[in-house]
Amino acid sequence: MTFAFRGHSRLIARAVVDAMVPRWPDFEHDITDEVLSRVERLVEGQPAAVQSLCVAGLWFFELGSFAFDPRRASIRPLTAVDRETCERRLTGIAHHPVANIRKSILLYQTFVNLCAYDLPVVESYLGAERRAWREDRARLRESLVQLDEGRALPPVPLPLADPKFINPSEYLTPGVEPKRPAPSPAPRRARPEAAEAEARPQLQSVKPTGKPRTQRKRSQGK
Repeated sequence: MTFAFRGHSRLIARAVVDAMVPRWPDFEHDITDEVLSRVERLVEGQPAAVQSLCVAGLWFFELGSFAFDPRRASIRPLTAVDRETCERRLTGIAHHPVANIRKSILLYQTFVNLCAYDLPVVESYLGAERRAWREDRARLRESLVQLDEGRALPPVPLPLADPKFINPSEYLTPGVEPKRPAPSPAPRRARPEAAEAEARPQLQSVKPTGKPRTQRKRSQGK
């Protein structure tokens, strides 16, 4: 990994992630550190300017977030307060009447949500088995490709597959199976006597047009 939050910046990043990760009363998994690692990998793929902006924003939260706490409970840095105070400060920033201040936290919210809701434990808790859904979509796509093999692609926006095999409204239905084309009927086998008759050369009767050879000789003798 070429990018990582280092030193005190990592402590700030962990506090921010810990305040933003989803929590439910019966959800027992602590996903803060795993989400933080995923956020780092996500930021790693951004341009250097975005990476620097992310670090600078963390220091803004660390030193200035106390001003957005409705209770003004403490002026200590973000990493020195409890999670409840941290959540309250970040919520105050997210709902600030000034748009530019609200936008300062959107990037972090987006990164955390993308990385948190993609975790298998979160998907399973929410009943959204996206990995199984993606495998099912890949299987259906392969079936559609096989059905369309050799067929000219229809113009957009017509559906890719022939509607007689699958209704376009069923494309997103998990477990749907396209209909298979009926097998072509086997060619009828000819009876043996008919095969012999076809193989026997067909001779056409030719009606003679001249006199027989014996009659021609007699005529020449005369």
